[in-house]
This record gives sequence, C-alpha cells and structure tokens, in this order.
Amino acid sequence: MKNTKLNKESIAGSSRTGNGNIFYSEKAHCLFLFFSTLLLYSQTSSFGFNLDDEIIQLIISRIDSNWDGIKTIFIQEFGKYDYRPITVFVFWLESKIFGAISPGISHVINSVLYAFLSVQIYRYIIFLRFVNDKKMNVIFAFFAVLFFVVHPNHVSVVANIKSRDNILSMLFGILSNIQMLKYLADRKKIRILYFVLLFTLALLSKYDAYVFGFLPILYVILYKGEFKKNILSLLLLSALLMVVFTLHNFLIQEVIGIDNVRPVVDSPLANAHSYLDIVSLSLTSLFYYIKFSVLPFGHYFYFGYNQIPLAKLWDFKNILAIFTVLAVLGYSIYRYKENKAYLFMMLFYGGAILYALNFFVPVSGIVMDRYNFIASLAFCMFYVLVIIDSYGTGNKLYIGLLVIPVFAIFTIVRTSDWRSKEKLYNADIKHLENSAHANYLLGALYVNNALFDNVTKADADNMVDKGEYYIDKSIAINPNITTSLEGKGVCQLYKGRYTDALYYFGKTLQIDSNYISASHYMALSYRDLAKNDSADYWFRYTFSNMKYGNVRYIENYLNFLHSVGRSSEIDSTIKVFKQRWPNNKDIETLVLN
Repeated sequence: MKNTKLNKESIAGSSRTGNGNIFYSEKAHCLFLFFSTLLLYSQTSSFGFNLDDEIIQLIISRIDSNWDGIKTIFIQEFGKYDYRPITVFVFWLESKIFGAISPGISHVINSVLYAFLSVQIYRYIIFLRFVNDKKMNVIFAFFAVLFFVVHPNHVSVVANIKSRDNILSMLFGILSNIQMLKYLADRKKIRILYFVLLFTLALLSKYDAYVFGFLPILYVILYKGEFKKNILSLLLLSALLMVVFTLHNFLIQEVIGIDNVRPVVDSPLANAHSYLDIVSLSLTSLFYYIKFSVLPFGHYFYFGYNQIPLAKLWDFKNILAIFTVLAVLGYSIYRYKENKAYLFMMLFYGGAILYALNFFVPVSGIVMDRYNFIASLAFCMFYVLVIIDSYGTGNKLYIGLLVIPVFAIFTIVRTSDWRSKEKLYNADIKHLENSAHANYLLGALYVNNALFDNVTKADADNMVDKGEYYIDKSIAINPNITTSLEGKGVCQLYKGRYTDALYYFGKTLQIDSNYISASHYMALSYRDLAKNDSADYWFRYTFSNMKYGNVRYIENYLNFLHSVGRSSEIDSTIKVFKQRWPNNKDIETLVLN
C-alpha cells in the first residue's frame, strides 16, 4: 500500500468513510477506545498508593493550598534531579479540588487521562495517513491504538499514580504533533505557536517527550515530494526547537538550580566506565525494551543492580538486540518505496527509547517498562501495519490481531498486582532475587508497617525480622546503597541495638553526608543512649542540611529538649524554624508529646 502525500483532505480525516457503516466510523472508534480503556483499568479505582507515590504526596505537602502555591510549583524540583512543574500543577489542582491526594480519585483521573490519550493517538494516526485506502487507514488506526491501550507494558504507568507524568508528557506531545500536521496542510501560522506551546507543556510534564520535537521533521523528510515545499517550515521548526530546549535547560540548571546529573549507584556502570561497557549495557537495555514490547509478561516493578549484570559485548542478549534492529531496519528499507511508514516507526521507536538505553547517562533501575511507554506506540503501529499489509481485510487479518485480546488478559491480571505495594512487591520479588533495590523496597515496606501501622508488638517484631531479611539480601548484593544501609540501621534501632544502629547510619553518611534521614536517626540513637550532646549535634546537623522543614523531625527535637530539661528553649527554637521555613504551615500546629 503506497503512502499518501500530505494534503487538506488527509488532515481532515475520514469521518465520512464507510457511508454510515459504524465499522469505519471514527466517532464510534473514539467512543469505543475511550470507554473500553476505562473498563480495562476500572479495578484501579479501589487501589491504594503504590511505588513512588509518596514523592507526589511529599511535593504537594510543601505547596500552599491557595493560589500562591502556583509560584512554588514552578520554582521547585521534582524529586531531586528533575523539573516537572506541569505534572505537579495537575496534582496540586487535584488536591485543591478534592481536598487532598486521594488514591481512589487519583487512579480514576489516571484512567481518564489514559483513555483521552488513546483518542488523541487515534486522531494522530488518522492524520498521518500511513495507509492509502481511507477505510483501511481507519481500521489501521483503530487496531493500532487498541493494541497500545491493552499492552501490559503500560500497567505501571496507568496503575501507578506518580506515573501520570508519563501520560501527560505523551498526551501533550501527541497534541503538539497533531497541530504540526494540520499546519503542513492548511499553513495556518497560529498552529506553529500551538505546537511550541503544547510541546513545551510536554517537556515540563516529563522530559521523555523530547522525541515529539523531531517527529514532524522526520515525517516531512521521509515524504520527499513535500520536502522542498516545507524546507522553510522545517528550518523554522528546528530553530524553535533549539530555543525551547535551550530555555528548558537554562531554566533547570541556572534559574531553579537543579543538578540533573544523577549519581551512578544502582547500575553496573558504577564500577565500570569503559566505552565497551557502556555499549554493552546499552544493547542489553535495548534487548529488555524489545522484550517488554513483544512479550505480555516480565514487566516487573524494578530491576536495578544486579538484576541485569554487565555482560560481555557479544553476549546472547546483545547479539539478539543487534539482530532485531538489523532485521527491522532491513524490512523497513525493503518496504520503503511501497510504504515509508515502516522506517518512520522504526526511527520513532529508536528515538523515543534512546534516552533510556544507559548510553548517554545511566538511568534509574537500568531499565523500566514505563521508559518504553512512548516508544511502544511505534511498536504497536508497526505490528498492526505488518498484519494489514500482509493479510488485507481477510480472515487472516483478525487471526493476526488475536494478540490484542491475549495481551488484554495479561494486562488485567498484571493490573491486579498493583492493588497495593505489598501485593506488587511480593508478586515480583521471586523474579528479582538479584535486585538490591527491589529487595530493599520489600524490606523497607515491612519495617515501615511495623513502625507506623497499628499492629501488636509481636506482629511488629515479626515484620521487622522479615524486613531485615530482605534488607540483608540487598546489602549482600550491593553494600554501598545508602537506603539499604539506613534500613539496616533502623532495624537495629528498633531492636535496641544502638551501637550497631550508629554503625550503619554512620556508613550511610560516609557515602552521602547530606542523607538527612540517616543523620536524624543518628540523633535518635544517641538520644536513646542518653548521650545528649551527641544527640543535639546530630539534630542540628539534620536541620542544617534540610531544605524543607520536616515536622516529624522538628517534633522529635522539641520533645528531646523537653526530656532533657531544656523546655525554656522550645519557644525560641520554634520561632527559628518558622523563620527558616516560613511557608511550612504545619510548624505552627506543633504539639509536644
């Protein structure tokens, strides 16, 4: 099937295709995609908070609930090394409307946004017109998006509240590209402004949207008949993209002051930096992303060191990754004259996943299925187009598309694992025996439940023992992860082994002297040993390194002052804290135990 050049008719879509036949109705397709997506993820409305959701809760807790909070949103980092103000704004708006970040409401919002995204992707594919026949183009768009919707790769995005940043970045990215495609048809200059605005919103949601800045350029270049006509537009677009990327990086590094260079800890590259090591890990990472796309299982919540060890360059996984790339490239070139869409999709996939290959910088967890979220759209389109080109409209077409209900079943089952942290971690840990961080997360979950849940002393002791078991496994895999060392210290502190606790907190601070929770636990350990001067030192050390006022830490210090007969200092200390963190309203509500 040959490509169709861009024109007003192609951009207008084919809503009248099929002479009223609902099978070819774009409106019917959009409604089906929207509501079937909501149905697919309906079970998440009863889910609780899960992996990394505490990041959102912590960030929102630091922002005023009044409209002055908007300023704070745009001048603070996301986590420690990122800047995602649009994502934070959406969560802040949710908390303002509903009074708080509630897991049930947040999960429903994620599902609705994902459903809306599916409709916009459908419109985007319709506008691309990769299939010449209008009816078949509609069918192609529908099944490509349906495959995308049901793909298990996306469970960790939709069922994880924090991962709304992935949905928003892709949504704004798709909308920006729709505007550029419309501009190429009608030449309305206002659409360039819309493109820049939407693309900027995408980057400010999450930086993985960068690929949407280059897709319009790639699309026009592949259609040689349109290249000369659009050369000025391409030059203008390239210049605008340079301005957007430059301003974005300047804002992050110079204005906000975020150091976006992450320390290499949870990666095999922490102790290996040769070029061959980097290339090898990049190929291994690519293998996993291809695996995430092709297979409906194996999408675990975390990998990390040393679940994916550094392999030799000619390891089987690396060879298979190279072979797959060459095979797809060869097929795309072979079909180029007949349909350039294959090459577009391949380059789309490669460009979208490039940032997560551990080639330019090591990424958290080595690989994650959520990193494959945008790239997987290219895979879904590629697969469905191959099926349509191979089988047309015959019965074999639907045999080839049986993968969709099969993947949907896996998605429903996998989604149920995300009901709670405990269910998710326990479901996956047997597949993550060599992951230091995965073992730590399960161990920390047990310890936190023992410390903060309303459980009996016997149950708490049992939970701490379980937690320490997994934390010990984590330290055995990687003895230099601060979270695990601190977790081990907390277990010792709980059991009254204060000297051992101080040892592990001290090791944590040797690796990262600004690890404020470890220094706070140092203070608590010295407090329980009745070494008041040392306890006071570490409390003060904690506050000196604390960017935001942690009310629990402050309460512990005030109670410490009271317990050692220094109650007269409490009022003046609270005043100092108020001056230090004037926007923290919780400090005014402090009550001594």
